Amino acid sequence: NLPETINEFFSKELIDLTGQANTADIDFSRFYDGYTSLLIKNETGTNQKTLFAVVDLNNEKFRHLKEREVGITLRLSSDVDNLEGSVIMEVIENGNIVSYSNQKMTLSSISWKLNLTSLQLSNADRIEMYFEYGSAASVWIDGIEIDILK
Repeated sequence: NLPETINEFFSKELIDLTGQANTADIDFSRFYDGYTSLLIKNETGTNQKTLFAVVDLNNEKFRHLKEREVGITLRLSSDVDNLEGSVIMEVIENGNIVSYSNQKMTLSSISWKLNLTSLQLSNADRIEMYFEYGSAASVWIDGIEIDILK
């Protein structure tokens, strides 16, 4: 069994600090590795941007990523086929977005789709990760990893 990876990126405390209304929840029903994943629900079908992870770059564990280019990988799945949405990454420094990535994806109900985002981090404070979509459906996110690219 692969180790649980999402606990490092899903801290209720950090997520609450962002003040975002739409946030993911821990879920045990479907997972890529470990025994849990992050679940986003869109019950209305209107466009919704949901925060699912925060990386605190001032934390001892992630401080070495500052001033580097990093690659963030994650896996996504849905309960409907051909769900279209966007993985959005916002790099925050002193309360401002200093770097931004928005990647469109089409998700599947029968497999986990891989997303890879590269970001230049500068002296940022945190990375906020969002998934945005406009369908009445659930999305699971798991297998979050960050690696230094150069």
